Amino acid sequence: MASRTSLLKSLGVAQLKELAGRHDLSLPSGKKSERVAFLAEKLSLSDAELEAVVRSYQADKLIGKIRDARFATRATTSSPGR
Repeated sequence: MASRTSLLKSLGVAQLKELAGRHDLSLPSGKKSERVAFLAEKLSLSDAELEAVVRSYQADKLIGKIRDARFATRATTSSPGR
């Protein structure tokens, strides 16, 4: 299992903010590394729960990329006037 810090580093700042908000934590301003360290220490999730949450965020991001690619492909291959 990956460490809490490495799991949290894989998330974007917006996702870190969302995760903090869902757990009633106020994310400090500053560098991403400082925010990651804060959440790694303060989150009341077990390591397994945190890994599941991070994997969920990663899956959502991938699904979004696939949808965007499909939309872009449809937009460029559709014929005008149809």
